Amino acid sequence: MAKIGVFGSTLQSQAMDIFRYLLRDGDEYAVAPLSDTDGCSDIIVCVEDAPGLGTFRGAGERTKFVVNPEHKKVLRELPKKGAELITCGFNGKDCVTASSVTENDLQICVQRNIPTLDGRILEPQEFCVALGPDAGEKRPELALLVVTALLAAGADGLLMTCEHKF
Repeated sequence: MAKIGVFGSTLQSQAMDIFRYLLRDGDEYAVAPLSDTDGCSDIIVCVEDAPGLGTFRGAGERTKFVVNPEHKKVLRELPKKGAELITCGFNGKDCVTASSVTENDLQICVQRNIPTLDGRILEPQEFCVALGPDAGEKRPELALLVVTALLAAGADGLLMTCEHKF
């Protein structure tokens, strides 16, 4: 089971809501606030630019960090070696971006190869992810971080269905 830790304070609960919406009961992904992960996460998604990540010691050599490269405080605190960085945002240099945002969904654009936890390589492509009413317009950057973390976890098949409904 893939363990995803969510780092942040004010946006953490909103990110957890998006994870819960996208994941179905029985999916092979455990998502929890970083403080509740018992110090071992396969993926750490940094949902806001806040200091404190450097105090967390649960990142291993194979931990994947999903970050917005505009979050400079978080970037300064990332481990200097061994960890994999996957960027997402609205910049053409990011690994994952959104080419379109509507009130209900995101058109995801994978721009770089992403190694998944199960050993596959997710190649560049575009697909739609339905997020429910207003989720895309309210916090598209947060939804993009959540989707990127799930892609790195290997949940691309789940996300590409675009059939999630409230």
